[in-house]
Amino acid sequence: MTHVVVSDITPRATYSPTTGTSYTIPSTWGFFSSSDIVVYSGTTQLAYAASPTSSTQFATSGTAVDGGYQGGNIVLGAASTGNNLTALLDVAVSRATDFPYPAATLNIESLNTDLDKAYVLIQQLETDIARSLVLADSDTGSVGTLPTTTGRAGAFLTFDSTGGATATSLTLGGTTTSVSAFMATVLDDASAAAARA
Repeated sequence: MTHVVVSDITPRATYSPTTGTSYTIPSTWGFFSSSDIVVYSGTTQLAYAASPTSSTQFATSGTAVDGGYQGGNIVLGAASTGNNLTALLDVAVSRATDFPYPAATLNIESLNTDLDKAYVLIQQLETDIARSLVLADSDTGSVGTLPTTTGRAGAFLTFDSTGGATATSLTLGGTTTSVSAFMATVLDDASAAAARA
């Protein structure tokens, strides 16, 4: 039997809501157990259930291969027509297999699965990084360190003259209002004409 194949993919898929209950997991996705798939309806995470009974529950029916599954289907307990569905791989960062030493033999299937999981974890990191606020490769500066929790509470994230991250707030009429440094120059004007001047 074929072993799990880890292709060069972004392990995240979005599905438009339909009146159906079955959504295809791309055949390029290799995963190892049902718990590796996470599904959201809008911003609500759905619960895994072997036999789902509502639109807030899902099951997976993966195509079995050695070491896990290759693609398959996400099956909801009932149709979810109001929100887009988002599915992603979320393989746990753990090592379940150890290889005794010395040993007369090496379990090649277990070794393959361990290596596959390592590459899937790298894909998950790549996806998380791609969805994060990052500097361009050509940027020669750095953002620096964020202010402390206390320093940034209730404030806007702004960037100072060197491009470093800072937290900015403004006091207007005795009330602290969180605004950027630019908006502070607008809000302290008495009229629109003064702001435009």
